[in-house]
Amino acid sequence: MVNIVNLERIATDLGHYPIALAGCHSNGSGHSTCIHDIIIFDEKVTEPSAISTYDNQPIVIHHGSTNESRSHILAGYSTMTIIRDDTMVLAPLIQNIKSHISEIFLDCARISLTDSMICTARSLNAGTAVMAACWQKCANIHLCDAILAANHRMPSTHTLEYLRDVERYPDTIATISGMWGIERASTILLDRMSKAVVGLYPQQSAEIIRHKADILLQEQRLSDGYYYLCYQAGIAMSTNPTHHEFVYSIAIDAELALKDNTSIIRRETKHVLNTLKS
Repeated sequence: MVNIVNLERIATDLGHYPIALAGCHSNGSGHSTCIHDIIIFDEKVTEPSAISTYDNQPIVIHHGSTNESRSHILAGYSTMTIIRDDTMVLAPLIQNIKSHISEIFLDCARISLTDSMICTARSLNAGTAVMAACWQKCANIHLCDAILAANHRMPSTHTLEYLRDVERYPDTIATISGMWGIERASTILLDRMSKAVVGLYPQQSAEIIRHKADILLQEQRLSDGYYYLCYQAGIAMSTNPTHHEFVYSIAIDAELALKDNTSIIRRETKHVLNTLKS
């Protein structure tokens, strides 16, 4: 974790706004080499996150708002560590989020389950076998996101660690994990996937993804790197499905889609949706 002196210097460089540390270094799951996520509450939420370096440590600067309403953002705010807050707005914000955290994660899960159902439909109706495979993998990723949310977790480069230890829906994870493809992970494959994935994103987002993927490769966390790149490819597909299918097939490492697998993902998605409140 960045020491307090560095955090104070970072805060000084970023101006007078409220600033907090977020992500895995704030929630206690970070490795020493994990990137540090700094949120500056300047209300400029339309500005993209950007990577920077302080004392040879990578920092990602995110722009936040104290009036945020999106569930997946609020869930990330719930574990923030305040660096500086002269306006005294962050502490009550975090307290308010924590008092509603179950509802927030429930909403995150429902959104991901809806996305999973959309992707299974796209897989079954895809015009080519390649796109059917891509959409099937996207559906799997969104289902995993829903299960993470049901367990009050957010997706990150540590997702596989979280999924291995889920208390809710471990049987679903056991059912769909064989479809992930992580046994295929290799340095050569991840390098190829990384180049394709960064091509799906604007420059600043691509730089962040490339940096995280490079760290995972350097640490030989190949399974984590594989899943992380598939996740980023899946998010790109869901938000902008207009790129060439060849690029998506490399980015998400699509194999031949089996309709039975798509049906299994759809069945498990319905199961989670029907039992989410229990």
